[in-house]
Amino acid sequence: MNFLTIIRLIIRYYKVLIIFPFITAALAFFMSRNQKTTFQSKASIYTGIASGYSIESEGQSTYNNYKTNNAFDNLINIIKSRETSQETALELLATHLSMDNSNELFISSKNFSDLKNKISADVNKAIVVKNYDKTLENLRKLYNSSDSNYVYNLLNSHNPYYSIDAINNIVVKRVTTSDLIEISYESDDPGICRLTLEILSKVLITNYRDIFQDQTMAVVKWFDEQVKLSAERLKAAEDLLLAFNSDNNIINYYEQTKFIAEQKEQLDKEYHTERKEMMASEASKKKLEEKLGVKEIIFQTSDDILKMRNQLTDIINQIVLLETDKEQAQKNDAKIKDLKSKSESLKNKLAKDVATLYNSQNSTEGLPIDRMLSEWLSKLMNYEESLAKLKAFEQRKSEFFQKYKTFAPLGATLKRIERQIGVCEQEYLERLRSLNLSKLRQQNIELSSNIKVIDEPNFPNAGKTTSRKLLAIIGYIVGLILVLTVIILLEIFDTTVKSAEHAEIIIGLKVAGLFPNFKQLEKNPQKETIINRLIDITIRNSFSKRLTEESNLKIAFVSTREEEGKHKLATLFSDRMHQRNIKCTHFAPESSKPMSEITKQYKPEILNELNLILSTSIDNHVIVEFPSLIMNDYPSEIISKFDIVFLVCRSNREWNKADKKTISKFIETTNKKPELILNGVDIYQLENILGELPRSRSKFRKLIKKIITFDFFGSKKF
Repeated sequence: MNFLTIIRLIIRYYKVLIIFPFITAALAFFMSRNQKTTFQSKASIYTGIASGYSIESEGQSTYNNYKTNNAFDNLINIIKSRETSQETALELLATHLSMDNSNELFISSKNFSDLKNKISADVNKAIVVKNYDKTLENLRKLYNSSDSNYVYNLLNSHNPYYSIDAINNIVVKRVTTSDLIEISYESDDPGICRLTLEILSKVLITNYRDIFQDQTMAVVKWFDEQVKLSAERLKAAEDLLLAFNSDNNIINYYEQTKFIAEQKEQLDKEYHTERKEMMASEASKKKLEEKLGVKEIIFQTSDDILKMRNQLTDIINQIVLLETDKEQAQKNDAKIKDLKSKSESLKNKLAKDVATLYNSQNSTEGLPIDRMLSEWLSKLMNYEESLAKLKAFEQRKSEFFQKYKTFAPLGATLKRIERQIGVCEQEYLERLRSLNLSKLRQQNIELSSNIKVIDEPNFPNAGKTTSRKLLAIIGYIVGLILVLTVIILLEIFDTTVKSAEHAEIIIGLKVAGLFPNFKQLEKNPQKETIINRLIDITIRNSFSKRLTEESNLKIAFVSTREEEGKHKLATLFSDRMHQRNIKCTHFAPESSKPMSEITKQYKPEILNELNLILSTSIDNHVIVEFPSLIMNDYPSEIISKFDIVFLVCRSNREWNKADKKTISKFIETTNKKPELILNGVDIYQLENILGELPRSRSKFRKLIKKIITFDFFGSKKF
């Protein structure tokens, strides 16, 4: 469908396109006669979402557009939420009901009077005059008590002031790319308009802060509980370590084991050194005893000397044991000094007794005996000391082995306890860090959710109404567009035969000729010329050559249905042939009204009459009309003798299954394939055959057509 087709549709249905828009314009003008004056109030709220300072923004300069848009969407959705609208409606109702007199800043006197007159008894009981808080509390209780009370029904009705739907009509938008949002509201009462916006702003700030604070309260509470549990587990693990160290006398396990290992190593060195000294002293002592000979027996049998020797050996053993115990060295210092004093005393006394007993004697080698005795006594003392030390060292070694047996299994247990403490400590520190972060986040939300009203809602003094003339114009435009759309859609989805191209597709026959709706040609001054030209074109397309070569062409006009224009076309064909001096006889069924003097009638049901017509018309061409094929029987054998068969079909009807089956059977029985004549087509389709139809047009219409068809140079003469 091109633009020219649309223009032609407009011209065809111009009456509808004029009348219907006028009707819609009149309806819009009439229905707007009682429209109310509306007032608008606005408020601006600063959010700080995009560029506001917060704890988390410290040191950060990046801007997240998605996060910012998401935050604004959340804020706008909170404003438009049912909870916000419900709370606003309740507070608005409580404000008005708690007033003792009307105030134009809050509500007009008419609306205040209507509200007081309409409230129910249970609502009247809930009102506490001049006490807004108590009235609001009572209304909340009443609203939540059931879904059938007056307050609940009022808020969920279509009331223009107190319903949730009315408050949802607020308009919220972000002011360009700033941190501000603008809220506007319209109402026919300026006081209610301002007060509604004021209450809404207050409810929004409260709800916005509560929503974001509730998000972190639960998180902070959970982390606080987990930190306490982690602290308890850490304390239990530390108490277990303390009890373990106390039970096993451990001050510092790792230092103690290191000290024991060092002592053991030092003890081993001293043990081997002392063993060497003992072996040397023993060898020297034996050598001296060999030199002294039998005198040794005397020394050994001396009771006093033996007693002192044994005493000295015991004292030396005690001294060695005390000195090797380095852990108790400071405590045993005084005792060691006392024992050493006794040891020196016994040594001196033993030396004197031995010297007195053998003072005048000599050795076996003739050496002075006193000198050898001193040396022997010295070696004896060294040997005894070394022997005592070795015994003490062995005793200490056994003690070290015992300590090793004690400390070895304690290490694994201590490691396990320390690992448990480490895990508990790490868990405690992580949860403490998370708790601090959540508290920081909570504080940041408290700061960032502190939105403020910058511009308080204004009291609208001037109202606005929509012009009735403007509404009428809009109604006219809407009606015009609606009608034009329907016309175009009907044309697009039109299932009628309509055009030659469409007819060849759905009927499956070649189109031999087109004829218009003759009513459209009545005012055309060249009506007869156009019709004659269309007949000539059809004759040329079908049987022009045979018309000159043969003298008795038999032409049949058939149609599947009645009222297809078959009789008129057959008459026009016969008249045109007579105009061209071609002998022709036109036969029509007696049921049709003759439209020409040369038309003859016959009875279709009498086959002999048809045979007679065909046999007697030897020198004339014959045009025969047949009744509709669907509603009447037709003589197949006779029609099969015709040279040309025209199927006449109206363009403004559908071609359905009955038509298809009838033509299919007709072709099968007569062995004749008809040629199609499409009747009643749009006059503009004739331009595809005849070119531009001759008609009287003003210069303006000619110019418009050139503009529509972009034909600016086609009419130039050479």
